[in-house]
Amino acid sequence: MICHFSSHSKASYNRTWAPIMNMIASEMSRRGYMLTKDAELLWNNGPEFGNGMGRTPDVVIYTNCNKAVTPQRGLYVGLQGPMPGYFSIDSVGVWPHLAQTYNKELNYPNYCNGTDIDSLVENIKKNKINHYNNKNLNLSTDSPEITDCPEDHVLLIMNAGDMLWTPTWTRFANIVSNLLTYDQKVVVKFEPEITLDNEGNIDETKKQNMENLFKQFEGHITCYWGNESLHDILPKTKVCIMDDLVYNLEPFMYDVPIITHMAPPYRHAVKQIYHEHELIPAVNDICEWFDADKQRLWFNWYVTSYLCNDEDSIRRRLEDSLI
Repeated sequence: MICHFSSHSKASYNRTWAPIMNMIASEMSRRGYMLTKDAELLWNNGPEFGNGMGRTPDVVIYTNCNKAVTPQRGLYVGLQGPMPGYFSIDSVGVWPHLAQTYNKELNYPNYCNGTDIDSLVENIKKNKINHYNNKNLNLSTDSPEITDCPEDHVLLIMNAGDMLWTPTWTRFANIVSNLLTYDQKVVVKFEPEITLDNEGNIDETKKQNMENLFKQFEGHITCYWGNESLHDILPKTKVCIMDDLVYNLEPFMYDVPIITHMAPPYRHAVKQIYHEHELIPAVNDICEWFDADKQRLWFNWYVTSYLCNDEDSIRRRLEDSLI
């Protein structure tokens, strides 16, 4: 049997990726697979590879993509939250293209409840940790102080977006306009990569592009452009609105009610709306739909039983993923 590592969407494994892929390669080798890779894939300190010339791989390992764009179906590895070191292995793709997204109902196969999830969450909250592997975008307790966050606000978390499929910013502007029309206090937290460079400094060009979008809302909403921590914002949030490109898990840690207007993997555990007219009723009638236990159950299962962060969790996921 052959397990092939593809360079389809990532041509090198750096300090973040190499340890992850080494663990996956080790487990596949333990299962009896010969390891091969694309010639152009750079992998420092990687495993020993065999010669699979002329043979079709039994399993192909991809990163940062999904089965719609790969020449051969395989397994897809993607970096995930809730903190650095966690990643997904999935048969469909990386977030939001996870197999669970397309289930007709919520289920928790092989739920591993032995992990001390409460201690993990307590540590993340205490130290204000996010999912970024770049230390300049994960300042922990050195995050800038927030003094102007309004109480009882509606929070929108914005990621980079994919304009080929999701009209992210157009829909965002529409949501904000609706919220302001009904006198909601609106807070917007940009993911650091939208406005910051790799050194953690404001990229004025990126910020200017965003500010042009916000001129129509100037003075009416509160925006955080930089390394401000969600851990300082969420305690004052009454409801959080996210699309399926945002894979922040912090709202789950604070049991903040979540509304999604797209199709993220957690869609069955939160309030999913489909059309514009559903937004304001969902914001106004939180007590009618919010199920804190259901929302937290998904989070606990996702972190402890679906995501990987070590050899044991990789072995568990491959048991579920390899057919």
